[in-house]
Amino acid sequence: MLLPQIGAAVTVALTVTGQQLASALIDTRGLFRLPQRTFTAARGVGLLLLVAGSLLIQLF
Repeated sequence: MLLPQIGAAVTVALTVTGQQLASALIDTRGLFRLPQRTFTAARGVGLLLLVAGSLLIQLF
């Protein structure tokens, strides 16, 4: 429903960002009987870059 207002690029960027944030949470907590993986600085930086990229696409 928001696609006409925010555009296709932002929609795709936010979808990918949301999936990556959810997967990091699942990995960190070991949900769904998956092995726990530690949250490293590299993963945090990668997630921050995804969020920053989504914001930049929206602003420009």
